[in-house]
Amino acid sequence: MLAWLAAAPAAADPATAKKLTAEANAAAATGDFKTAAETFARAYKEDPSNSDVFCNIGISYFKAGAAPRAHLLLAQCIDRAALDLAFKDKARAVLGSLEDQLRAAGHTPLTVRTNPQNAIVTVVAFGPESEFVGARTLWLPFGSHQLEVRADGFVTETIPVTATDQQPRTVELKIQPKPVGGPTTPAPKAEGRPSKWPAVATSVLAVGAGLFAVISYRKAHDAADRGPFTVDQEAADNLDDEVSTWNTRFGISAAVTIVAAGASGYLWNRAMHTPKTRVEVTPTAGGAAVTFGGRF
Repeated sequence: MLAWLAAAPAAADPATAKKLTAEANAAAATGDFKTAAETFARAYKEDPSNSDVFCNIGISYFKAGAAPRAHLLLAQCIDRAALDLAFKDKARAVLGSLEDQLRAAGHTPLTVRTNPQNAIVTVVAFGPESEFVGARTLWLPFGSHQLEVRADGFVTETIPVTATDQQPRTVELKIQPKPVGGPTTPAPKAEGRPSKWPAVATSVLAVGAGLFAVISYRKAHDAADRGPFTVDQEAADNLDDEVSTWNTRFGISAAVTIVAAGASGYLWNRAMHTPKTRVEVTPTAGGAAVTFGGRF
């Protein structure tokens, strides 16, 4: 059975297949072999047990002038055991004449081997009807082509091949297995305790500002104590200015001390009591396991 039949209905529908076969024969009778080939393909998807209908796909493409596609389909047709020997002999004769025609027209006989061996190959330009399983010889016109390769448990890939001359070539189409357990989710970053450096810095600032506040207070007090002993007005004015300056410095440094002390207390509390957790995500066959660890 062809790979593209995987998309066919679960149960065969001989009645629909018979109707489509009649439509395909009618198209062939008018010389519209491309439509006949496409309709035979639809009929075969409805009833895959009908080998004659499958072979008619290749014959119709042959008559439509689509030689590379016809060669691929007729080669598969010959492999089918359900066909009688007389028909197979005729098909082989057609296949031989097709190869002569393709060789003269500038095509490369390309033998395709797959890894894994049961992979399904589609010649993208030929459409889904060109699908085949495993090794097969294709006749491709000179130029670049895309071959889609897929298999259960493997990553589907589109692999480019190039036909450049009439010399036979063999290529291996290798695809990679899917990762075990499916795609993984990056583990969230562990949430650690905040750094202690901000708490240290604000503590140093609070201590420094507190010391300066004490010095400023003493300086202002000393200047005020010298006031009664001044002998002239100018000296008294200078002492008043000094007292005012040191009082201003005292007020600012005291305010800074209070703010820095409060910030230091908050930062030390956060640094010492925020839980340090560790989150690990481990891929499993059924998805992923999440583990939390650490001290709280």
